Amino acid sequence: MKDFYTFSDKQLEFKYALDQKPNPKDFEMHMHSKCEICCIFSGKGIFRIEGSEYLLEEGDIFIMRPAESHYIVPQKNIPYERISLHFDKELFSHFDPDGTLTEVFFNRPTGIGNRFNLKDLENTDIPMLIERLKEKSNNTRLHIISCLLPLLYELYSDFPFKKTEYSKSQDTRIVQIISYINDNLYKELSLDSLCKKFYISKSQLCRSFKKATASTVWEYITVKRLVFARELIESGLNPTQVYRQCGFSDYSAFYRAYKNHFKVSPKDKL
Repeated sequence: MKDFYTFSDKQLEFKYALDQKPNPKDFEMHMHSKCEICCIFSGKGIFRIEGSEYLLEEGDIFIMRPAESHYIVPQKNIPYERISLHFDKELFSHFDPDGTLTEVFFNRPTGIGNRFNLKDLENTDIPMLIERLKEKSNNTRLHIISCLLPLLYELYSDFPFKKTEYSKSQDTRIVQIISYINDNLYKELSLDSLCKKFYISKSQLCRSFKKATASTVWEYITVKRLVFARELIESGLNPTQVYRQCGFSDYSAFYRAYKNHFKVSPKDKL
């Protein structure tokens, strides 16, 4: 992969990258603690978000809210060029205190309505603004935000009129299980309880879940809990207050999982 350039601070992360010959093995399921926008310039494949499938098209714009799991299965030998933007939902809070600009991220079910496309947007300046994001600037942060803000406003304006895209999924029951896990993330969850509730065998659950999310059931649950724990810690809460709120039964297990995933302890700054 070639990173043309990257930028990162506490509230904003940016990457412009190109894989000339993408290898599907290099793209794993992941989640972020920030909102994400991924703009596709070229590439073919399947973008999977919370068990739903979107066939990749040039000009696609994918949005993911914090902890919304996703990964791409790209076609080999077709260049995959994209920009990814991660931003804290509080980035614009000083002039958008009600979070209107981020409603498009949060006011929808997980895995539903994640895709927009440039050809469907009314503002014809948006493609030009996204192209401008490829350019380096002497003031990178200001340059990114000046392009991001009108894009967010356009997505917000388009969202009420957007026809909800119910994408194809490998297994409707797995989507239901994923939804149930998200609704009960901090409660006691186990393979046995999920199998009993959804009348599915362990082997079928594990196999279908892995196909849909590229992770095991327990890895998916753990990473989700850790991402939310990180968000609470960054808001100022003590890690010893957080772990039970996020579904961990004891602090030592939480500490090991957190350090293994984020490579720092819960008390260290990321």
